Amino acid sequence: MESSVRRPFTVGANTLTLYNAPAGTATNLVAGPTSSIGLAGASAGTLALPAHIIQLTNLTVDRTGAGASATLAASIDISGVLTLTNGTLITGANTVTMGSVATVARTNGYVNGLLRKPVSTGAATQTYEIGSASGYAPVALAFGAVTTPGTVTASVTAGDHPNLPSSTLDPSRSVNRYWTLVNGGIAFDRYSATFTFPAADVDVASPTSTWWPSDSS
Repeated sequence: MESSVRRPFTVGANTLTLYNAPAGTATNLVAGPTSSIGLAGASAGTLALPAHIIQLTNLTVDRTGAGASATLAASIDISGVLTLTNGTLITGANTVTMGSVATVARTNGYVNGLLRKPVSTGAATQTYEIGSASGYAPVALAFGAVTTPGTVTASVTAGDHPNLPSSTLDPSRSVNRYWTLVNGGIAFDRYSATFTFPAADVDVASPTSTWWPSDSS
């Protein structure tokens, strides 16, 4: 859809796909918890979701132009499906929060920023489809036994961690990237994390079989 939004346009319980930013007054585009929006198109640069849209059922990102991306102007809650087909969803300081039954459907896209997901009781698992400008770098969590449910917010940053020089790790034999995990109220006995990263992140002559993780907290 390409239009000049001069009077309120209500998406309601329907799906609206944007290929360009609406002209006119952004707040005239009305979408809420029952609405679905797609951010698509092959134009270069970024396509921003207006800041007043903070709840959706579904959000689809399918940006195929050179360096094309979608950007959040505010944090957003998704109750249905976050579809990451192509391009990155850049959150900045904002957060994408997935609801209790929400899911992510990924092809080639990912969240460049903060992704929050619920963690239920029991032997819970979650995968975070995140990355940075330099590539896709998800993390998968597996909990032994969760007794109090909550959330985990994950993000990843390209480059060495600022505390690496003072750690016990060899800065010349590492992956040049670090992940941040924030516990939102979960009580659990143990967990494991599986980190995935682009091959270009690995220091030369640094076999991954010799690595171990380091916690900077």
